[in-house]
Amino acid sequence: MTAPAKRRSCTLRAGIRVERGTRADWLALAPLHYRSHHAGAITDVFRMVYDVSPVVLPRGGARPAVAHPTTPVARRPSQAAAVGHDACSWRPRKAARRDEVAKWRCTTLAACVAVLVAAAGQARALQVPKPEEIVVVIFPFSSPDGDRTGRKFADSLRLRATRLNLVVVETLSLKEAMAGKPMPTLDAPVAEMAAILQNSFGAKIGLWGGEGLVMHVRGLNLNLAADKLTLSDTRTAGEPQLVNPIQDAVLLELTGRTKKPVPTATPEADAKVKTVGPELVRNGGFETGTKTPDGWQRLDGQTTFWVDGGVTGKCLKINTDVYHDEWVAWQKKVKAGARAEDAPKPTATSGAKYDTVAGIYGVAYDSAPIPVTPGKAYKVSIRYRGQSTDFFFPKLFIRGWADVKGEKRVVYDAYLALRCAKEGKDWESNVRICEIPTDTQSKIEYVVLKVYAYWPPGIYYFDDVSMKEAAR
Repeated sequence: MTAPAKRRSCTLRAGIRVERGTRADWLALAPLHYRSHHAGAITDVFRMVYDVSPVVLPRGGARPAVAHPTTPVARRPSQAAAVGHDACSWRPRKAARRDEVAKWRCTTLAACVAVLVAAAGQARALQVPKPEEIVVVIFPFSSPDGDRTGRKFADSLRLRATRLNLVVVETLSLKEAMAGKPMPTLDAPVAEMAAILQNSFGAKIGLWGGEGLVMHVRGLNLNLAADKLTLSDTRTAGEPQLVNPIQDAVLLELTGRTKKPVPTATPEADAKVKTVGPELVRNGGFETGTKTPDGWQRLDGQTTFWVDGGVTGKCLKINTDVYHDEWVAWQKKVKAGARAEDAPKPTATSGAKYDTVAGIYGVAYDSAPIPVTPGKAYKVSIRYRGQSTDFFFPKLFIRGWADVKGEKRVVYDAYLALRCAKEGKDWESNVRICEIPTDTQSKIEYVVLKVYAYWPPGIYYFDDVSMKEAAR
């Protein structure tokens, strides 16, 4: 018995068609839990597409030379309303089984068509053009510690790519598409990687690499060249906080996008930048308030204090030399409404002090949200006193918040390194110009300034926190 020929597509009504899909469609559009459960049973994939001018391909015919906006390369077609699967092969079966399968297919198709008709009507009503999506396949990075560091680096890359509005193939889809084949190594040939991207993912951009604290990165963008690497570089981060901007630079270079260059700056140069408009930090000098400074979070009375002895009056005092367990127990009571003045006196610490707040979490103290405008630059400064080492020092974080799918999330993070050259004997200062980015996953609405101290364990003082719009 000869298996029936498979139609390439059929038109349901004007602007709606069903066409045979690809593995890339299944990986991109099917729900994660559904793919995981049915991964071994899928033999055929179809997709239903809303299109202004439907295309009907003849049986056995070739696809048009011009790529359709919902081809597998797009991975997540903006106009594809649904994707389904046929878990039954075309091999001959008993008559009863064929009837059962045919009935199931008709029922499934009818339900999907109903959804598509509604989706098509909604799409016509909105007619909102969507930006072109750039798909990136980020493979696991290798590292000498059992790939633990490499996996962490790759996961961070995926997060950064998402925040740069790139479409990232998730880990489960990646493993499924590789079908048990080994992941690419640092020295994988370009031709081999091009074949993997095209045949296994229907994508054109891939990123892979490996090694330890120094990461060797390889990237291929088939849109630019198919016979040579688009990116081959070695990136070193002296501090973990530098990893994110380095990864951003890698992703932007690989995808051919540009980011506004940031000029080399120093605190001395930034201090000379003029400002316009009013002070944006409420009570940055910690001078007003009752039991807690106005415009700042509640004090806990155990690690955060409002004291005299500031540059011109009061200031913020942070103590990180408190046992972690005692601090955690008190924080639970503070969240339940306990007052700072009722805080228990901390036990005197001893030994290496790795079990203190300084050795585990550190202490953070947040300002009230400060509205900002993406694309504008702001001059942020602070005065401080305390201890530091070559690698550990207090910081002032500038964290930008945005609404991401109905949830407030941090999409921008910068900080001032508050190195204590005077070892707490006198007040020091630092300043930085921060430009609020415009290319984040969602528009930044406001920033929160986070005063942070951790190691070495001890007492830190902060005063005159300021943020003003830079006159640029």
